Amino acid sequence: MLTAMPLWQIMTETPLTALILETRYGYPAMEILHIFGFVLMAGSIAMLDFRLLGFGPKLPVKVLANYLLPWTWFGFAMSLVAGGTLFVVKAPEWIILPIFQLKMALVMLGCINAAIFHYGVYRHINQWSIGTAAPWQAKTSAIFSLLIWATVLACGRLLAYFGFG
Repeated sequence: MLTAMPLWQIMTETPLTALILETRYGYPAMEILHIFGFVLMAGSIAMLDFRLLGFGPKLPVKVLANYLLPWTWFGFAMSLVAGGTLFVVKAPEWIILPIFQLKMALVMLGCINAAIFHYGVYRHINQWSIGTAAPWQAKTSAIFSLLIWATVLACGRLLAYFGFG
């Protein structure tokens, strides 16, 4: 009788998986790219979050956001591609781990928080970018953002300890 294999199990049997697993530096290189991408993304997000919370009040929020957003997207893309590659290699093992599931849920929550900020209070940025404190909605979003991305980082590190190698 034919049974359908789960998608994550099929993904582990791709040429990409073989390439990463059979080369000495394939997996470590992907880890480094994933971490570097996350640092770019989370670092740029944190800079904006701290500005929203009142640090660097002379720096216009809009100017900072316009400067940092391309770095955020570049870091996100790098982390997504490298992290997706890491996932393909370890999918059957990671998909069942609560710490991995929490990490993925938090990544989605972080993206939702960013969308709510950008399509919500940020639409009125010209009213509060310079010389006034950020509205409570922006500050709340910044606090959630810092907590979410710090927890994503912790979950990623904990995968090494709670995972299967």
